[in-house]
Amino acid sequence: MGSTNISILKENLDNLTNTYDRSLSYKKYKTFAKVKCFNCDFELKVSFQQLNEIRKAKMCPCCFEEVSIHKEYYTSQNEKIVRIGDEGYYIKTIKQVSKPTKVKIKQAAYWVGNKFYARYIHSNGYYGFTYNENQDTDYRLRYGNNMFSLRNLFDDIKFYSKRNIETKTYKRWLDEKRFETINFKSNQKKIIITHFLNENQILAIRNFDLKSYDDVSKYSAYINKQMFLSDDKILNIYYLDYLKRNNINYRTFLDYCGFLEKLNLKLDKPKDFNKAHDEASRKVRLLQEKENSKKIQKVYKSLINKSYLKGKYQIRPIKSAEDLIESGKELHNCLGTYISKYANRQCDLYVLIENEKLIGAIEVRHKKLIQALGKFNDDLKPYQNKIVKDWMKLAYA
Repeated sequence: MGSTNISILKENLDNLTNTYDRSLSYKKYKTFAKVKCFNCDFELKVSFQQLNEIRKAKMCPCCFEEVSIHKEYYTSQNEKIVRIGDEGYYIKTIKQVSKPTKVKIKQAAYWVGNKFYARYIHSNGYYGFTYNENQDTDYRLRYGNNMFSLRNLFDDIKFYSKRNIETKTYKRWLDEKRFETINFKSNQKKIIITHFLNENQILAIRNFDLKSYDDVSKYSAYINKQMFLSDDKILNIYYLDYLKRNNINYRTFLDYCGFLEKLNLKLDKPKDFNKAHDEASRKVRLLQEKENSKKIQKVYKSLINKSYLKGKYQIRPIKSAEDLIESGKELHNCLGTYISKYANRQCDLYVLIENEKLIGAIEVRHKKLIQALGKFNDDLKPYQNKIVKDWMKLAYA
């Protein structure tokens, strides 16, 4: 059983290091609260207002990492977690057995410098193991979401590297993120400085022109799930409310905004967003195809003088977007995906015809032959390649 536990532990080391210890617990007292971060091992006394802001931000006020919030210092089994120096954590069982000594704790898990070592990982359900509730004298150490037993000790296993995080103030963190380079309004700057906010909340203040912390707090659950950038389109709180009520992804909505701008249409809040998004996307695609068709016509006219005719062979430029798509289908290749490149003159495209039958396609860039292939992207026959090379000498001399 021990070897199985160890192998499972080693397989999951990378995932555990990144996920299992990102939690912050809090406990309320009469006039204040205490928060404890298990990521940076920081404990802080805060006001109820500050606690509310920390819970909304889901960010540690010391290491400024994203954390999951848990009420009071309890596990899912409602067992009290106790810290003893740098030796590790232990939890009293429900039966409240006497607490173990530091020596016993050190036998199960301990620190060496900034490395955390465990001799035996105990079952907690995460790995699919079971815990024997009858072992009322068993002590279990806790680090993050993992428990360690003082029993059945095995050889040392390097388990976790403790993060050495310098304690930073909120103001310094704001400076490091360079929020001062963003064009916030004066009232928005006041909200940011006087309240504890995460990066998403700060950018949402700008992107939705929020006027107060109450607005930030009201929509924090939605805001924390989205991805905001400092150069996003500025909307207003009514759009934020619309996105939250309809559970619409923020970046998908920005795509929709871009579609309407290209179509010269006014931004709206459709009842069926997905249907409106798909329809706008279709219209933009048709518009782009129309624009590309016009560009391709100009490209074709500029390349028509490079057409080539020798015996039963003919080389001519692609005439239109439809010609490009149909040629790709006939040759069973990806020629149809080159519409934008051809329209914007990123490459010149030609077809090779033998006895009025399409047998290949040719791509030229910067007067250099890139590829000349037949059906299914097979190589052309040697005499067909010679035709192409002879044509290149004349067309791109």
